[in-house]
Amino acid sequence: MCTPRRFFPKTFRFRVDERVPESERDPIPAAGGRANQGLAPGGAEGGGDVEDVATGGDEALGDLELAVVVALLSAVEARLAAQAPEAATVLDQRLEKADRRAARQVHKAIRRAVSEAKGQQLARRGVRTKGGLMVMEVTARIRLGQFLTRPDGRLNEVAVGIVGRAQVETGVRIGAIHVMSNHLGMVVAVRSPAHLADFTNRVFGQLADRVGRLRGLRVRMWGRRNRSIVVDGNAADVGKCLKYCLSNGTKEHLVAHPSQWPGVHSARVFVLGERMVGKWTDYTAWGAAKRRDPAAPEAEFQIEYEVVHSKMPCFEHMTDEAHLEMLRGWCDEAATEAAAERARLGLPPPGDPERLTKVPFEHIPDEVSRSPAPAVHAHDRARQKLFRQLSRVFREQQQAAREALAAHALQSGLDPGDEGIPATGWRPIDPATVEAPPPMHLGPASTVTVT
Repeated sequence: MCTPRRFFPKTFRFRVDERVPESERDPIPAAGGRANQGLAPGGAEGGGDVEDVATGGDEALGDLELAVVVALLSAVEARLAAQAPEAATVLDQRLEKADRRAARQVHKAIRRAVSEAKGQQLARRGVRTKGGLMVMEVTARIRLGQFLTRPDGRLNEVAVGIVGRAQVETGVRIGAIHVMSNHLGMVVAVRSPAHLADFTNRVFGQLADRVGRLRGLRVRMWGRRNRSIVVDGNAADVGKCLKYCLSNGTKEHLVAHPSQWPGVHSARVFVLGERMVGKWTDYTAWGAAKRRDPAAPEAEFQIEYEVVHSKMPCFEHMTDEAHLEMLRGWCDEAATEAAAERARLGLPPPGDPERLTKVPFEHIPDEVSRSPAPAVHAHDRARQKLFRQLSRVFREQQQAAREALAAHALQSGLDPGDEGIPATGWRPIDPATVEAPPPMHLGPASTVTVT
């Protein structure tokens, strides 16, 4: 056994092949140690070699090594004996952690299965509309109301590219969208909650990453999870949500007309006839290229995407011209209502829209407008009450199913993917199987009248 070097003095360190045979060694003087260096009796004649005195022969060195090894083994045994209870505690903690991990996996499986069941329940309520689609209003707000998505050329290009790519990969229908300085909202038509989750995960996840890169920030961007509200499938409720989405920027008196917002806004598409086109950067491929060539340009790894606006299911019976005229009318109504409110409150008219692109994105407003969100967008009180009752029953059934499934999984030691656990309905969408949403013919641009 090799003895660690730190347990021997410097004089005991030597190589085995450098040992001097016992027959060739000088006899060890009577007085050893460093005292032999001219200090032992007899002066220089009585002095001896320090190395010879220190080593003291093969037998003496072997005994010392054995004593050190025995002491080390005793110390190790004592330490292992002392750590035995601690090791048992660590093992118990690891087992508890494994149980908690299994419970979380079961919980995720339940949530996914329940998400699909919720979509089926919404269909039974009559919320789904023609073609098995349901209309949802989606909103996401930035942490502390910070102006991280303040409009400018690069951010507009990045945001549109991300939304356009997510639309191509999932096939979600987009009725209207706006990106304000501190929040984002859209009205979409999806097949199920899982379909919506796949779309929003792609949009909001990549937006947080790309906006962080663009602004040079590495902090959490969104203040909370995005809020998705079911819209009753009739034309009145869907039209109200579309009008609200298009009025953003004007109802806050930032611009006189929705089409004047300098950022991403569907009003610019409907009124001015602009195409909503952006670029999505493949950072994985670009990063690999920069490892080979640090001067690799980003433009070679950018893909152009266009956000396609489609009619919501309740408006599919309308012609493209009539539908576009209806959307333009809502934009004009928002501008007229905002002008009337400014006149009533004595507010000055909005200034140059370009001023909004120069506001520091680090700016945090003193207060952020907050209002309670409805459980469902439905003008019929009976429909609202029915929705709340069904939601309450659904939550009770969901809780009971979660407890039963979790107890079964933990008692039987099964993972969510094993036999005996219900299969989940959520799976990532394969972009190759996605059908493109039907585009809406925009026609020529209209004339904007600003009051």
